[in-house]
Amino acid sequence: MTTNEASTNTLPPASRDLELAALVASAAVIAFFVVYWLGEIAEVRAMLKLAYG
Repeated sequence: MTTNEASTNTLPPASRDLELAALVASAAVIAFFVVYWLGEIAEVRAMLKLAYG
């Protein structure tokens, strides 16, 4: 067992829940921004195609 696993196993359940909630929230925010920017890039490309053919 590594030291990271040992320290994770010694956390109280509430701390583990908070860490998991923070991880899920962070992943959701990152996923949202990736999807948002992919949409923005697609829209800009469509506008450039309309402008320049």
